[in-house]
Amino acid sequence: MNKRTVITLCCFVGILQAARAQQDTLPRWQISLHYGASIPLQKFGSMDVFDAQSGFAKTGSSRGLEAGYRLGRVWGLSLMLDNETHKVENHTVSNSLNSINQNTAYFYGSSPWRMGKALLGVFGEFPMGSGGHWEWTIGANAGALVTSIPSVWILEGSPSTGAPTPNGSGGYDGTYATDNGKTRMTFAYDGHLGLRFVIEKVFFDLRGDYTGASLNIPYAKTSLGSQVAAGQQPIAYGTTGSGSSTQSINSVNVTLGLGLMF
Repeated sequence: MNKRTVITLCCFVGILQAARAQQDTLPRWQISLHYGASIPLQKFGSMDVFDAQSGFAKTGSSRGLEAGYRLGRVWGLSLMLDNETHKVENHTVSNSLNSINQNTAYFYGSSPWRMGKALLGVFGEFPMGSGGHWEWTIGANAGALVTSIPSVWILEGSPSTGAPTPNGSGGYDGTYATDNGKTRMTFAYDGHLGLRFVIEKVFFDLRGDYTGASLNIPYAKTSLGSQVAAGQQPIAYGTTGSGSSTQSINSVNVTLGLGLMF
């Protein structure tokens, strides 16, 4: 074995030992809190009153707790608990209904979408530069989503007597009200990309998460006996009779986070 080979092997062993020492000194556990905006996508944010899959969701809020266990320098396992709230675009839907039938005035009201997620997955952390302060982070998770489907109520009246209002004034002929919001569970997935700044064992995150899920929602009987899709379809446009509607729930969450390694 020549001298060059010996030097190369020694350098290689030294690099491995340094990497192992660095891995051994890195904290195994981490926990973080995130808060930010949740932006509805596709059908979830659609305002089409003729589409039974429209969710009428407005931009809402996202808050989450994430715990991770590092398996090596880069990869680890994660548990994510997340909550989203989206108000419903009542004013826009009311205007859309009023434009359909000029002889009838509507007031559309709805409780918000409220969702909670419990997801398991993996994460990766990739250092940037030689300072050790900046990292790219990625992650993929899957698990359960629990949501409270919005309750919907609609007042129907005549424009000549004044448009209906939430307290029933203005004269109205009937109230369409779906069953109260019911809790349902479904499969959900999440993927994220983020930028992290680390100071000792404290870190700050800026990340974007894409979340997807799909719910099968049976039509609910209203107080007037007709059928509507609970939580989406305001009145019986194209949804009369028995059956169900598939509601997609897709959103992008842009959040800031604060975490601790230990």
